[in-house]
Amino acid sequence: MAAVSGDPTSSINEVLSSMLNQLGSSDFYFMPDEEMPAAAAWEAMGGQGRLGYDIEHSDCILAAGAPVLESWGVVAANRSAFNRTHPVAGEASQKLIYAGAVQNNTAAGADLWLPVRPGTEMTLLLGVANLLIKAGKAGFAAGLQNFASFVSAYTPEKVSGITGVPAARLEEAAKALASAKKPLVIAGSALGSGGSAGPVMAAVAVNMLLGSVNREGGLVDLPFPVSVVSNATEYRETIRKRFVDYTQSVAAGKTKAPAFLLVHAANPLYSLPADSGMKETLDKAGFSVAVASFMSETCEACDLVLPAALGMEAFDDVQTPYGSGRVTYALARPVAKPFADARSAGELYIALAQELKLDTGVKDMPELLYKHAFALGAPFRAMMEEGRVHTASTSLPASPLFYNWEAIRAAASAKAAEGDLQVAPVVVLGMGTAQTAIPPFATKVVTDYQLKGKLSVAQMNGATAAKLKVQSGDHIRLVAGNNVEITAVVAVFEGILPDTVSLVAGLGHTAFDEFSRGKGANVLALTSVSREPGTGLPVWGLAGVKAVKA
Repeated sequence: MAAVSGDPTSSINEVLSSMLNQLGSSDFYFMPDEEMPAAAAWEAMGGQGRLGYDIEHSDCILAAGAPVLESWGVVAANRSAFNRTHPVAGEASQKLIYAGAVQNNTAAGADLWLPVRPGTEMTLLLGVANLLIKAGKAGFAAGLQNFASFVSAYTPEKVSGITGVPAARLEEAAKALASAKKPLVIAGSALGSGGSAGPVMAAVAVNMLLGSVNREGGLVDLPFPVSVVSNATEYRETIRKRFVDYTQSVAAGKTKAPAFLLVHAANPLYSLPADSGMKETLDKAGFSVAVASFMSETCEACDLVLPAALGMEAFDDVQTPYGSGRVTYALARPVAKPFADARSAGELYIALAQELKLDTGVKDMPELLYKHAFALGAPFRAMMEEGRVHTASTSLPASPLFYNWEAIRAAASAKAAEGDLQVAPVVVLGMGTAQTAIPPFATKVVTDYQLKGKLSVAQMNGATAAKLKVQSGDHIRLVAGNNVEITAVVAVFEGILPDTVSLVAGLGHTAFDEFSRGKGANVLALTSVSREPGTGLPVWGLAGVKAVKA
C-alpha cells in the first residue's frame, strides 16, 4: 500500500499514515514542495527543528529565487508585512531585495532587484557571503575558516559573470544586509517544487555570518508539529521521505508496485515531470483511488474517485505552513452543506479506519482537532466559535549549527540546464494550482502576456528576440532536452534577462473544465528529474530549451 498527500499542513495526514502503518506499509508521502529541500539543507547545517523565517520583524530581506510577494511561503502574511513596512507616504522601514530572472510582482515591489540567471542563485549567495566576510561579518561556528576560504573565490566579478548581476548591485545588496539591524536571507524556487537544497544551505550560511539565527527578524528553529493520532508517522519523518524516489523505483521495477495507491488532495500526474515515474506507478498499481474536490488529470487516471467536500463544507485544520516565523494553528469548520454528493476527506478516512478495526484514537474530525489544540495549548472553543488563530513564538533552543562547507561545495558543483534559452517559470496564484486549475471567475485576470488564445505566451527581452529573429506575436517552438516540444506566442518584455524565456505555470491542463482544459502548456512538461550533487535530492526546478521560429 502507498499514499501521497498534497496538503502537508492538515492533521488528516496523521490518520492516513496511521492506517498505512497498521496495515504494514511505511509508504506514506507528501507531495514535493519548498520545505523538503529546505529541511534537508537545515539538517545538513546542524538544524534540529523546522526552518522558520521571521519576515514580519526583519528590517532587510534578501529573497533569492523566492517570490515572497507572489507564491512563496505564507504569501498573505508576507504581503501584509510588506504593506505595513512600505507605507504609501513615508519612508520604508524594511528593505526588500529580490534576486530572480523575471521582473515579476515581487521584483517590481522590491526596493532592489537583482536580475539573476535561472539556477545561479546559489552562486549569488556565495558571492554575498564573500563580501560579508570581507566586511567583518563572521558569525562564529565550526567550519567558518574552511567556508571563508571556499567562498573567497566568489569575487563580485566572477559572480557577475555567472549570474548576470552587475558587481556594483551585488555589493549594494551586501552593504544593505551588513548595515541592517535585523537582516534575513531566504532561498527558494520559482516553481515551489523540485528545488535544490544548495541555495538554502548557502542562505543559512549567510544568516549565520550575519548573526541572524534564532533571533527576532531572522531564521527561527521551530518545533515540528506533534502527532496526536495513534500509530501515526511523525511529521519530521514524513518530510524527509522522497515521493519521486519511490515512484521512479516502482517505474524501474526495483520496488514492488503498490496493490493499493491512494492520492489525497494532490495531482501528481500534472505537477511532476514525465520521467518522475508517476504514470508508471499508477499504471502498475493494483487499485488506485483519488480523493479530491475537482476532476484532475490524476483523478481521470485512477480506478476510483471519491469526491471530497470543499473547504467551507468540512472540518479541517492548518498547522504552521512552511515560511512562517512562528507556530500557528487555525481551524476550519463547515459553514455550508456539501453542494454535491461529497464527504469530508477527514471523516472518510476516520470512518474507513473504524471499518478496518484500526486504532487511531479519534472518533471524528472535531475530536482530532480538539486534541491538536489541546497539545498546543490553543483555545479550541474560541478558535472554533470565533475564528481565532492560535500563534506562539515558541522556538527550540539554539541548534549547534556549523558551516557545512563540504556539502555546500558539492551542491555548488551542479551543472546548469542545457539549452539555448533558460526557462524562468512564474507562478500566479490567481490562475489556480495543480489541484484547482483556473477558477471560472478568475478568467478575467488572465492577461495576454500569459495566455493568447489557446497558446502559452513566451516572454523574452528584445535582445533575445532579435537573436531568434522573432517579434511580438510570432509563434515559437520550444524544445526541451527530454524532446518535449511546445508552441508559444512571443511577447517582448524587457524585464527579463537575455537568453531567458518566461512562461506562466498552471496552464496546459488536460482535465478539469472548459475554462482550463487545453489552454496553454504545462511548464513542468519541459523539466526532467536529476539528482543534486551531495544531497542526492531529486530536482527539476530548471529547464533549458532550444528555440525555433514556428
